[in-house]
Amino acid sequence: MTSDASNTAVTSRAGVPVELPEEGSRRTPWFTLLFITAVFYAVDHNFFASVDVSIYGVALAAEKATGIAEGSLTRRLGYLAFGLYGAVAWLRVPRFRLKVGGLTAAMLLIYLGWAVLSLAWSQDPTLTLRRLSALGLMALGITGLLRQYSGTGIMRLICFMTLSYLVIGVGAELALGMFTPWSSGYRFAGTLYPNIQAINCAGLIFSALALTATVQRSRPVLLAVASAGAGFLILTGSRTALLAGMIGLSALWTLRTRPSVAVMTGLVVSCLGLLGTLLVVTGLLPSPLGVLLRERFAGGGVLSGRPDLWAILLEYARERPILGYGYGAFFDPERGLDIAARVGTWAFGGPHSLYLGTLLDLGAVGLACVVGVMLGSVWRSVRAYRQTLEPYYLLFTALLVFEIVDGLAEAEMLSPNPHLIPGLAVAFLAFGSRRGDGGDQRAER
Repeated sequence: MTSDASNTAVTSRAGVPVELPEEGSRRTPWFTLLFITAVFYAVDHNFFASVDVSIYGVALAAEKATGIAEGSLTRRLGYLAFGLYGAVAWLRVPRFRLKVGGLTAAMLLIYLGWAVLSLAWSQDPTLTLRRLSALGLMALGITGLLRQYSGTGIMRLICFMTLSYLVIGVGAELALGMFTPWSSGYRFAGTLYPNIQAINCAGLIFSALALTATVQRSRPVLLAVASAGAGFLILTGSRTALLAGMIGLSALWTLRTRPSVAVMTGLVVSCLGLLGTLLVVTGLLPSPLGVLLRERFAGGGVLSGRPDLWAILLEYARERPILGYGYGAFFDPERGLDIAARVGTWAFGGPHSLYLGTLLDLGAVGLACVVGVMLGSVWRSVRAYRQTLEPYYLLFTALLVFEIVDGLAEAEMLSPNPHLIPGLAVAFLAFGSRRGDGGDQRAER
C-alpha cells in the first residue's frame, strides 16, 4: 500500500465519511499548507488594512468602488492558482472518492446551479460572470482538496491558515505602529477588516480546540493558541462574532460532554441567563458585555445602523423576490455608493447579512437553499460526531453554528470571501468522501 493510502475511510450507515486510525505518520504536506495559505493571503488580505480608511469617506469609497469595478489582478491570480491546484489534485490518483448523496448535497448543487442560471437575469452580467468564475475556481479547488486530504488534514489546514493570518496581522500592525489595544476605540484588524478578522480568530479557536483531541504533547500549546485567538477576537470589537463564537464554543462543548451533563448544565446556564437578563433590563445590574466593549462601540447602537440599511435593502428585495438581481450583482459599485450615501459609508461594504444578501442576489430560491444547506450540514455533522467521535466533526459543527449566527449581521461567507473554510466544511459533509477505487479494493482484501 502506498503512503497516499495511509488513511482508511469507510461510510457509516448515515452516509457520513468515517476514517479509521492512520496506519502511518503521513500528514498534510507542509508545501500544500504554505501554498494554500499564500494563495488566500493574496485573495483576501491587505498588509495595510489597519490604516485603510477607504470606506470612511464618500470620495475615498468612490475610489475604492472604481477598483472593484475594474477587478483585482492579485485576487484573480489567487483564484486561478487555487483552481489549478484543484485541477492537478483531480488528475492525481485520489485518496478519497467523492460521493454525491443526501438532501444537503442536493440543495448545495441546486444553489450552485441557480447561481449559474442567474446570469440570464442578472442586472450586471459582467459582475455576475466574474463572481461565478471565482465561485467555479473555488469549487474546483475545494473538491480537489477533498479528493486528496482527510478530515484531519483539513482540520490542520484550517488551524495553520488562521494562525498564520493572525500572526501576520499582528506583525503588520506592529510594523505600521497601529497595534495600540490600550487606546480608546481600537479594533484589531491585522490584514483584514476587523469583522472579517473576527471570523479568522473564531476559526483559529475552534480548530485549535478540536486538534487537542488528536495530540497529547502539543495540547498545552494548542490551548494557548486558542486562548490567544479568543483574546484577539475580543480586540476586533465585533459583537456579532463574539456572540457567535460563544455559541459555537457551546456547541463544541455540548458535543464533547455526556448528554445528561450537557442538558443539566444548559438548564442551569439558561436559568442564570434569564435571571441576569432580568436584572440587567431592570437596571439592577450593568451589562457585562456593555462594560467590556463600551469604549469600542461608543455611539454605535446595538446593530451599528444596520436596521436602516436592512430596511432599504428589503425594499429592493420586494422588487425581485424570487429571482433576485443575479449572483454577486446587487451590490455593484454604483448601487453600493448610493446606499452608502443614504445610510453611511460603512454600508458600502455589503448587505451586512448573509441571508439578506442571498435574498437580494438569488431571491427566495437561493435563500431557501442556503438555509437548508447550513442547517442540514450542522445536523449531519452532529450525527457524524455522535457515531464516529472524529474531532474534525467538532470543528465543522462549531464553524457552521458560528456561521449561522454570524450570518445574521455579517455576509462575509458569500460575498465573496472568506468562504474557503466554511466551504470546506459544507463540502466535506455534503459529499462524504470515501477511499478511491484502488484503496477500496485493497481495504476489502
